[in-house]
Amino acid sequence: MSKFTLHSKANATAPVQSPERVRIGSISVFALVVIICLAVLAVLAFSTANASLLMSQRQAVSTSELYLDERAAQEFVAGIDDILAGIRGETSTSGEGDIELARDERGNVMYDEYGNMVVNEKETDQGQASRSGKGNEAVSAVSDMLLDLREEAKLAGDGKVAVTAQVNGNKVNAEFSCENGRTLSIVVTIRNNATYRIDKWKMSAVQNEEQPEGQLLILD
Repeated sequence: MSKFTLHSKANATAPVQSPERVRIGSISVFALVVIICLAVLAVLAFSTANASLLMSQRQAVSTSELYLDERAAQEFVAGIDDILAGIRGETSTSGEGDIELARDERGNVMYDEYGNMVVNEKETDQGQASRSGKGNEAVSAVSDMLLDLREEAKLAGDGKVAVTAQVNGNKVNAEFSCENGRTLSIVVTIRNNATYRIDKWKMSAVQNEEQPEGQLLILD
């Protein structure tokens, strides 16, 4: 009798199918790179616009404060001029000697470093005493009115300018500053003939990193 060997089909090994792989073509890669580049450019453009906005804001505030300081200082000096004009009008100029303008070799009037005409004076002792007394009176009058001069300067600066001033000898030192760092310093010298000259008129600025109130909104 013949023997047959039976092989079970269950033991047959079935082929294993591999999972499908996602294939990215060159067009898809190019599109992805373009999208990333556009996103980076958008972020850079936003940062640049934000920085420009911040600089414009600071420039606007700085310019505004510059004009406020200048206006307050001009009002302060105008007040000094009014006081000295009153003293000059009340004092007689007789007996002060001869006064003539200094001229160069070509006959042109000479000016000092502050733009004031240089004069040659030949004063008598009485004239010198009169001029010295007039200068002391002028300094005293300005010192007495210093508080009023400061208040008038503050009003001229719309109340946004802090004003400090003091009299040292025949010099008036004043400083006009705004809250965001813009400061104007001046020195006014009172002369013996109740006139004045400006020896210093210097503007300076200290950068304030804090965001100025009431200005444009800056996005972080």
